[in-house]
Amino acid sequence: MIFEPQAKEFFDPTGAPARLTGFRDKVSLMEKTGVDCVLVINFNARFRALTAKAFVDDVLVGRLGIKSLIVGDDFRFGCDRSGNFEFLKQMSIEHAFEIKDHSTFLSNDGRISSTLVRDKLAQGCLTEASALLGWDYSISGKVIHGAKLGRTIGVPTANLQVNGYKSALEGVFQVDLKLRGSTYYGVANIGPKPTRDIHHPNLEVHIFDFDEEIYGEHLTIVFRHWLRAVKKFANIDELKIQIQEDIAQARQLITAERVTR
Repeated sequence: MIFEPQAKEFFDPTGAPARLTGFRDKVSLMEKTGVDCVLVINFNARFRALTAKAFVDDVLVGRLGIKSLIVGDDFRFGCDRSGNFEFLKQMSIEHAFEIKDHSTFLSNDGRISSTLVRDKLAQGCLTEASALLGWDYSISGKVIHGAKLGRTIGVPTANLQVNGYKSALEGVFQVDLKLRGSTYYGVANIGPKPTRDIHHPNLEVHIFDFDEEIYGEHLTIVFRHWLRAVKKFANIDELKIQIQEDIAQARQLITAERVTR
C-alpha cells in the first residue's frame, strides 16, 4: 500500500523532502521483489481526516479484508497520529488479522532511512547511496521535447519528464543509460539551468555516440559518478567549454572502469 501524493507533499508541497523514486520506478522495484499487487490510495482531504481506528475499520478490514499486515517499526497513521504498531496489535485481536513489524536495518552510518539515502545522494556519494538502497540509483522517464539548445552547440540532449517532483540529486554526472534493452553511456545534468535563468528542476542527458530520435520513448538513467555542481556561466561559450570538459572526464571514468572489470 502506497499513498499518492505522499503525506508530507499533501501537507507541505514546497517543503516536502525530495522523492527517491517516482511512482513508476517505485512500482517497478516492488514488482522485482515479487509483489503481486500495489494498492494506491489517494491522500486527499477526506483521507487525511480519517482517525487511526477508522482507517483500520473502514479501509484495512472493511474494504480490503486483510488477513496479515506488515508495517515499518516507525509507522504512524491517522489524523491524530495515534496509530502505531501497538495500536495495530490491539486492533488485530479485535479483527482477527496477523500483524508484524519490519525491524530497522542498520549500516555503519546508523539507521538506514530515506533521509540517510538523500543525504548520501546530496553529497554525491552514489556508491554509498546505492549500497544502502540495494540497487544502483536511477531515474526513469519519458523523453520529451526541450529547448534543443544542445543541438546548436554540438551536444544534443534527451530531456526526461520528471513530473515536477523534487529530485534528491543535483549536479552533473557520468551515467549509464538503459534504452530498448541496450546500455549506453553519457553525461546527465539534473537541476536548474542558471546560465539560461531556468530555476525549476530539469533532467537532460547527452548520450555518447548516439544519433537517433527517441521522443516519447522510456529511458532509464543510472547515476555512476558525480562530476561537478550546477554552475552559472557568464555566457554560452563558457558553458560549451565546460560541457566538453565534463564529457572528457566522463569518458575517462568509463574507460577506467572497463579496464578494471
